[in-house]
Amino acid sequence: GDGCNSFCKKEVAPPPNPTPVAVCGNGILDAGEECDDGNNIDGDGCDSKCKKESPIAKPATKQTQQNGGDNSETKGGASSSPVPAAAGGCSLIVR
Repeated sequence: GDGCNSFCKKEVAPPPNPTPVAVCGNGILDAGEECDDGNNIDGDGCDSKCKKESPIAKPATKQTQQNGGDNSETKGGASSSPVPAAAGGCSLIVR
């Protein structure tokens, strides 16, 4: 601590801790980011550069188009109630 180590050689101060680097898409709002939604996908409200954007409406899925757009199915004459599509465009039918 006096500038000289136990071998009478000049002590070198340890390097300062590096400044953390912002990582876009890690789900943590870092300095310089307007948003961070945990992914690098454009069109979902937070773009791949972590800047806010207007969300883009997703097109209808293939299943929705085949079912006439109502996300419901009929099996054995019994009607089931449609359930809102889950993330990723999948739908869950409860019977």
